[in-house]
Amino acid sequence: MTAGRQPVGRWEWWAIGAIVLVAALLRLWNVDQNLPLVYNIDENARFVPDAARFFQERLDYRELVNPPGMMVLLSLLDHVWFGVQGLSPTEGLDQHPTQAYLLGRLVAALMSTAAIPVLWWAGRILLGRLAAIVAAALLAVAFLPVAYSRLALSDGPTVLFLAVGILGAAWILRDGDRRGYLAVGVAVGLAAGFKYNAGIVVLVGLAAAALRLRADGRGPVLRRTVVMGVVALVAFVVSNPYVLIDPHEMWRAIEYQQKWATSGPYVGEPRTSGFAFYAWAATWGVGWLPTIAALVGSLLLLWWRRPVAALLLPLVALYLLIMGGQDRFFARWMLPIVPVMCLAAGFAVAEVARLVRGGRAAAGDAPGTASRDAVAVDPGDAPTAATGAGDPARSGPPLERRPAVALGVAALLTVALGAQSLVHAAHTVAVVGRDDTRTVLRDWLLEHVPAGDGVVLESMSPAAWQPTFDGRQAWFSLTRWSIYHSIPAVQRRDRDRYPRQTRTKAGFSGWVGILYPELVDRFQQYGYCWVVTSSYQAGRAARTPYLARQAVRFYRELARRGTLVHQISPFARDATGPGGTRGPFGPLEAPVKYQIDRQATTYELAYDRPGPLVSVYRLTGGRCAAPSPVIPSAPLD
Repeated sequence: MTAGRQPVGRWEWWAIGAIVLVAALLRLWNVDQNLPLVYNIDENARFVPDAARFFQERLDYRELVNPPGMMVLLSLLDHVWFGVQGLSPTEGLDQHPTQAYLLGRLVAALMSTAAIPVLWWAGRILLGRLAAIVAAALLAVAFLPVAYSRLALSDGPTVLFLAVGILGAAWILRDGDRRGYLAVGVAVGLAAGFKYNAGIVVLVGLAAAALRLRADGRGPVLRRTVVMGVVALVAFVVSNPYVLIDPHEMWRAIEYQQKWATSGPYVGEPRTSGFAFYAWAATWGVGWLPTIAALVGSLLLLWWRRPVAALLLPLVALYLLIMGGQDRFFARWMLPIVPVMCLAAGFAVAEVARLVRGGRAAAGDAPGTASRDAVAVDPGDAPTAATGAGDPARSGPPLERRPAVALGVAALLTVALGAQSLVHAAHTVAVVGRDDTRTVLRDWLLEHVPAGDGVVLESMSPAAWQPTFDGRQAWFSLTRWSIYHSIPAVQRRDRDRYPRQTRTKAGFSGWVGILYPELVDRFQQYGYCWVVTSSYQAGRAARTPYLARQAVRFYRELARRGTLVHQISPFARDATGPGGTRGPFGPLEAPVKYQIDRQATTYELAYDRPGPLVSVYRLTGGRCAAPSPVIPSAPLD
């Protein structure tokens, strides 16, 4: 078997096999974390639940904010898996939630893992054997791809379609292979069907087609490009049948997502520039050294391999131009450009190894010569021009004959580039196997807070983790305590006094917007004596106090007037807060500053278990001062 023009050597099979094994371990270790409790809001609300009813109910724009490709796939698997058990997907989710979510997570992990050998194959054609191995290794351990391949979300699996699109483009660029056009078409359609913005992979196919015009002629290239577009459209419709079923709702979903992303700064995120945010996110989502290597590799591609640069780099530039100009941004949204970053970094490492060996860049060719048109650049791969076959005699000695020092340098550089992500990814997958702080909170409340008591439960997770009133372990109930706030809604007064905080809907994103200091009086007035806060909300207010001034005042008032009766920390015992303070921590204090992506993925090494810092306060004024049980009553508008 070959990948590129040279047969795959035994050492390559061993290397890519080991890399895939490491990638699979990072994605599958503790993948059943906290099940059947699901704390990621997106995972709880989308994909698995929607997949269970996908072929039974029509989705509206709220469900279609994320394209339904992942839902279609999971629904088909649910019908097979639960059908064998004599259950419908909805019955399976209701009776066996662990199985339903674990199935979704396994699909995400395996699809993400599959992207690694595909990217290796593409990199081998475009950049040579050594660069391809390095790129595959970096994608295997890069923190963001690992973290978002462990949840039943569409982010991790979409990387597979990006890699397939790049592979198809490599086939096109190398020899105009028709299978390349078909591969790109399938990749574009499925990528957009899983994640709308991932459809930008179409750029690599169009660039490859344009680069084949001189060699293949306008007519054949145009015909094959049209076929590529038709295949992309068919694949998109298959993965997103709502294009035909209800296009109005689909476009409403896209408009809603766009409006939300441009609706002003996000509380808790101090960066106001998307360009600065994604540059920063790359330094930990992929790593400092890989990011620098990717920049160097991009410059080298522009100098030595202009066709490959024209193929890959416009995708990154246009994607960042679009996403960086929005008001809100999340680290996982940069996943579509991670494969290109890995390829560019791999090329930089391969060029360093070439210099150590004593060879000149591009197999001995000087800048500006025909070598810039070559696709394969690794010594041992016969350079293949976009306009025809290259001259094998100019390719240099095979990789197996290189001096050991050059290979050693390449190996050390690869380890150095992947070390940051590997350490954090391995730490995260070990830590998430422990009970989440919200699981610990649930057990504590069951033991210490009487059934029927009034509890103010801050929005920190899906509300499904609470037990039923009679103590049964039903995971989808909110009836044990009288909850002043569950995620869907909160009742409040004083709208005249606080005209900017009149919302009655308050999910995770909007929770701090409904807080103000006098709420403490309201809680005591109506008998809601237990107040549960978390660093997910208080940390947001503390990080951007200028966006949540009333919330900051509320937390200070709560700490002043309430009694902290219990605190559950996700951090190691020796973790310290601001100024070197140790726990218990106030609601606006935490050893790690809030950042939604890094907290949601437990990135920081200070974490000892997943989840937020949770604090339980007991109010003792008003009705809460009564020694007898308090019967709470919700305020009426």
